[in-house]
Amino acid sequence: MSPRQTRPTSTGPRTPGRGPSRQPRKKRRNPWPRRIITGSGLLAVVAVLVWGAVAAIGALAGSRTPEDAQSAQSAPPVERDPASDLYGLAAGEELTADGIVDATGSVRVPDCPVSVLSLDAQASATQAGSPVPITTTIRNQGRSACLLSLDRAGLTVTTGDLLVFDSSRCEDGAADPTRLLLDPGAEWTGPVSWDGTVHDSGCGAASSGAAAEPGTYRASIILGQRTSGASSGGADAAQSTGTAGPGAQGQRETSGAGPEASVVFELLPAPAPVESAQS
Repeated sequence: MSPRQTRPTSTGPRTPGRGPSRQPRKKRRNPWPRRIITGSGLLAVVAVLVWGAVAAIGALAGSRTPEDAQSAQSAPPVERDPASDLYGLAAGEELTADGIVDATGSVRVPDCPVSVLSLDAQASATQAGSPVPITTTIRNQGRSACLLSLDRAGLTVTTGDLLVFDSSRCEDGAADPTRLLLDPGAEWTGPVSWDGTVHDSGCGAASSGAAAEPGTYRASIILGQRTSGASSGGADAAQSTGTAGPGAQGQRETSGAGPEASVVFELLPAPAPVESAQS
């Protein structure tokens, strides 16, 4: 027979009622507090980097406070006074009712811009062969006193398609050198005359026996820059006369020039000579 195996017995003391001794188990730690602390640190680092980048961009672009940005947005655009171009104001000059005042307080009176002037003309029936006075009224509708030379007032006289007189074709010496000082709202009234004769080329020497014949005539006065020798549209103006009767008046703005006023009048035939009674 084979020998019988026996289970080894413990020689140490045994605790009654307990089995073999066991190793104590390790307690697992909670990882979330560490993760929260680590994530918060990373966010703080990112915030510092973003703040630094924004501060660097602001320093490069120039310091600008929110108040400056708000005031720049709320500031209204600066509008240029139309009078600056109309009256030719220079830097530091101001337009007043007396004229243009510069930085030193000196006042100068500018020439009248034609766009601030209004014009009216009137004429009465006149006997043929006599001078015809055309009563002209010029009014300053601007904001400042100004100077106006009467040689800027051009006169044309037509009948039908025939140009009888055109002052713009006259020599410079024939122009009226009178200068008017017009305050704001002030007006000047005076005569602009036609001698009652037909002139060669509008303002040449009077044609032989050139007293204008009786009939209907149209006088047009225009304010602008006087140009000696310039061609006139008198014939075209005559075509637009229509059937207006004596004393008819009108005013219109001419492109590229100043205001224009026209008046239609009659030249009357000379009265028949009265024969003396025979005794």
